[in-house]
Amino acid sequence: MSRNFIVFFIVIFFSISNTFFSQSNNYGFENIVLDVTTFRNGDTLFFAQTKEDWDRSNQQSIPAYCYYEGDPNKGILYNYLAIRDPRGIVPIGWKIPNENDFEKLIEKKKLYNFSYSDVINYNISGYRTFDGSDFHSFNDVQYFWTSEEYKSKSFYAKSFIIVLSDHSGRITENRFEDGLSVICIRNYEEQIEFIQPKQIVAKDIVCKGQTEILKAIGYDLPSNLKWVWYIGNQRIGEGREINYVFTNDVEVKVRSESQKGTYSDFRSKKIKVDQKPNKPNSIFLTNGNSVENSSNVIYICQGERISMKAIGELKPNETFYWTSNDVEISEKEFLTDEINKNKLYKLYVKNSECGVSDFITKEIKMLSKSEAPDIIELKTSKTKTTLTIGSTAELGSEAKWNWYLQKKNGKQKQLKEGISIDVNSYKSNKYIVKSIGGECPNPYATASYKYIRPATVAGSNSHYAQTKGILHWSWGVGLEGFSLTDSISVIDTTYKFNLNTYGLNYSWSFHPIINEFFTLGVRSNRSLHIGTIGYNNDLANSLNYFSAGNYYLSTRTLVGEMLIGFLKEGKLKLILDYEISRYKTMKIYDDFSSYRIPKKEAVGVGLRIGSYASRVQWDLLYTYSKFDERELYDFNNSIFVNNFIPVNGFKTSLWFHNAIKIDAGIVFDYTSQFKNAMINFGISYSHDRFR
Repeated sequence: MSRNFIVFFIVIFFSISNTFFSQSNNYGFENIVLDVTTFRNGDTLFFAQTKEDWDRSNQQSIPAYCYYEGDPNKGILYNYLAIRDPRGIVPIGWKIPNENDFEKLIEKKKLYNFSYSDVINYNISGYRTFDGSDFHSFNDVQYFWTSEEYKSKSFYAKSFIIVLSDHSGRITENRFEDGLSVICIRNYEEQIEFIQPKQIVAKDIVCKGQTEILKAIGYDLPSNLKWVWYIGNQRIGEGREINYVFTNDVEVKVRSESQKGTYSDFRSKKIKVDQKPNKPNSIFLTNGNSVENSSNVIYICQGERISMKAIGELKPNETFYWTSNDVEISEKEFLTDEINKNKLYKLYVKNSECGVSDFITKEIKMLSKSEAPDIIELKTSKTKTTLTIGSTAELGSEAKWNWYLQKKNGKQKQLKEGISIDVNSYKSNKYIVKSIGGECPNPYATASYKYIRPATVAGSNSHYAQTKGILHWSWGVGLEGFSLTDSISVIDTTYKFNLNTYGLNYSWSFHPIINEFFTLGVRSNRSLHIGTIGYNNDLANSLNYFSAGNYYLSTRTLVGEMLIGFLKEGKLKLILDYEISRYKTMKIYDDFSSYRIPKKEAVGVGLRIGSYASRVQWDLLYTYSKFDERELYDFNNSIFVNNFIPVNGFKTSLWFHNAIKIDAGIVFDYTSQFKNAMINFGISYSHDRFR
């Protein structure tokens, strides 16, 4: 039987693509709005996006479409060249209405008085002129092509228009090159015996034993046709899509078949079946001397890098596939990684189509390295001090902590193993702790601690002796005074007088080097006294302008001192100091006359009893002093004849750190001018700071 033989008329039911809009009604004019961009055979219609494109399509007789004013929402327009093209743009089972179809619609409208919008579900209006220069009649008139050309008028076709203002419709004419809308109505006379599929969609390579989808691409089939699939002559399924389990390489075929035995030509596709990948043979571990280790468990030191190579044969579409603790890390043959924890490596072969193979493993166990202690804890009792490594310091696998004593010659003496060590509380030393041995030695896992005998010192640092660099500064403020009863010979007359002063004192000291056995620093003292000088009127009369009364006495003193400690803990210290003092007096006169007392230089030597670690120190000092110049009470330059006036004496200080300081002293005159001793006394608050 011929495929083209017409057997009988059939009613074609099929699903319309979402590119069509369908309108069903009771007026015998079921229609769709055409919105396609390809011919039935799949060829693409020319898309005229610009005026120049539209002009060119008409000049060169190219079937074309465009959107009204370039906006798809305003509707699609076709030139008549697309309508009359033999490849066809109308879907199977439909046709473009001819003049008679539209005339019947006009008659039915007159008979039933319905609106065209009740029949034609299309709200787009307007058309495009043949030269592409303009669009017309939007929201005014709807234009639709008919399937008929004007026989008496070349390059013109009949069209149907609907005037929206009065809902009237009529047949008119348009040039082939104009752009109009298209509606399609049912074609009950078309008979379909077969439709050939366009192509088969399926993978080129599939995996053996896996289910794959085969899909036929082509027009929707009417109810009398179906897609039928074959491998060779064996029928394997029906429908646009089927599932099939592949076991070997095959060529699949599909065609449309009718109920009466007609059929189209086959569309075929060759499909290659691939096997599931074979698992890798082994993992070659390169570590140190690049020796393969066949064991599945390897021990590696923390922080070291390992290099592994996958061993096995790969097919063209296969790669190696690595995971570490079930996380994908690489798809290369070689893998390099740093070990910072225990890791389980799995190696697969991955096929781009058929998944992955079974895996082989290599387990890496990390051996930890010792870490340098960042904290050494200190616990001190009266006779014993314990040094303990802080809990945050980790000891490497099989390693031990070892304690050493740092000697003065630079050598180290091993003491003991363990996390702690007891040391002598009364002896200052430097101790070193190291991580020794273990699977993964770490020469940098070491720490040192300089232990210095504890000492309690008043001030801001209660353990100054544990500090590496020690310095001391202090300040004090208080009261002081002195008393002198003496006589002075002027020419042949001897005059007695007494001198008493009292006033304020401010002092400071600074020792950049201070410890129990050697101290070096300076002290300074500033004082302002009110003094009273009394003597008989004969002296006052003989001196004429100088008389008894009140005086201000200002003193500035700077002392450099050095101490050298002896005995246990330096509790006895030798004191050596050098003192420079300057004095100035001012008599309470109407003119506040000022008198200068010369500079004094003194050298002292003595002892200090007590250590810095205690709260109390006592100084006892012998001094030898000289006053230079001749201006000591030099009235008319006639009293003294010597350039230097030597005196000697003793002074003592009782010092309670950070609390109080008491000073006392006595000075003896070596000259014939002043016979008696001068006694001085002072008390002040002292504030000390050690660093």
